[in-house]
Amino acid sequence: MKKRVLSMVLALTLCLTLLPTTAMANGAESEITWLAQEEYKSIQSVIEVEDTGEYYFLVENNKGMLGLVDERGEVILPCEYQSTPTYMFVNGLMQVKQNGKLGFIDTSGKIVIPCEYTRLIHFSETGPTVAKKNSKFGLINRNNEVVLPFEYDYLFPFSGDRWIVGQKGTSGYTYGLIDIDGNLIVPCMYYSIESSVDGIARIVEDNYWDGKYGYIDIDTGRVIAACQYDTAEDFSAIFEGLAMVGFEYYDEDLDWNVGKAGFIDKTGSAVIPIEFSYFREFSDEYVVAGRDTYTVNADGSAKSEEALIDRNGNFIIPFGKYDRIETLSEGLSVVESNGKYGCINAAGELVIPLKFDRMEDFSDGMALVAAGSWYDEKCGYIDKTGKLVIPYTYDSGWSFSNGITLVFRGDLFGYIDKTGKEILPCKYDYLWHRSQAEGNRWVDFKENGKY
Repeated sequence: MKKRVLSMVLALTLCLTLLPTTAMANGAESEITWLAQEEYKSIQSVIEVEDTGEYYFLVENNKGMLGLVDERGEVILPCEYQSTPTYMFVNGLMQVKQNGKLGFIDTSGKIVIPCEYTRLIHFSETGPTVAKKNSKFGLINRNNEVVLPFEYDYLFPFSGDRWIVGQKGTSGYTYGLIDIDGNLIVPCMYYSIESSVDGIARIVEDNYWDGKYGYIDIDTGRVIAACQYDTAEDFSAIFEGLAMVGFEYYDEDLDWNVGKAGFIDKTGSAVIPIEFSYFREFSDEYVVAGRDTYTVNADGSAKSEEALIDRNGNFIIPFGKYDRIETLSEGLSVVESNGKYGCINAAGELVIPLKFDRMEDFSDGMALVAAGSWYDEKCGYIDKTGKLVIPYTYDSGWSFSNGITLVFRGDLFGYIDKTGKEILPCKYDYLWHRSQAEGNRWVDFKENGKY
């Protein structure tokens, strides 16, 4: 029925006419009785009321002013308001504009925040919001009471009860942090204060082009790492709670910029030295580190070397032992040397010999392996002992999950279990397992051109 309402509104907007029709109101059929056609010029939008599920219609009169009517044509808000960027109720309030100033109405059309601000951000579920008045920013609550005085050149919510504040100078803005009471936590001295993770934010000194990155504690304002890095990432779970940082420099011999990366912990201490070209994701406190050789392989691709190190920077597998090392998955890492693949464990021991022409990561205790060249290979699956459990009978396949996986013969799809039993034979033009959660066996399929 929502589609009927939307389609009706589109038609009315195009034709600039308002005709009787029907819509759902509070779950029941009801007639929409519109006022005379000449009273409104057009319908601009349909707005759903969050709590009731009713719809309001944003209407424009012949003077270009906007208002709201409900499904019965009753006026919720008279056509006395100007256009704003968005029309929606957010946490029970909708922004309106009158005489160039912004305010909020509630779902009954009552003015909750008078139209007296030049900037106004929607309220969150709790707490105050940012408003701008007389060229300065401050905070107000839902009763239009000033929580933070209008004395800032810039103000925006950041994290928790921390707010970014800005001061405008001759060369642009500099930023700092305040708390909800206006106490200065971080002075306005940074070009940028960026995303906060676990109470630690990145800061940028100077500008994006030649500025340096560092880190601060947003609770205390303490500098954790001074602005010294050319690149910096968030402290992240995929890096075991560490942050990747780096330097860039110009190499005269290579005649281009070279980047090196490493990791720091939340005290700002270097954990893995800044001497590597790239990293993959951590797994079980181990990470694959790479370094560029600035040479090319026979096929013209860039050549690099890879090593496996632990969270403290200790080498498990040194550079040069393998041509490629994958991230640990289920305790094993796929390695490649001279075009053959096998597996090492977290101690760096080769536990599955280098004998496969292709190999994917272990998943659900199984790994896809292939024999033959890329164009004519056949695929099967091994277990963690390296035993070929499912022979090379498929052209391709996916990783196992909850005991099953998708496999292909030519262009046809099928499903097998860990014993190799075909749960669904490879005869379908298309198969898609909507969810591989345990016990879920619903599958979309296409056969003979039909879904």
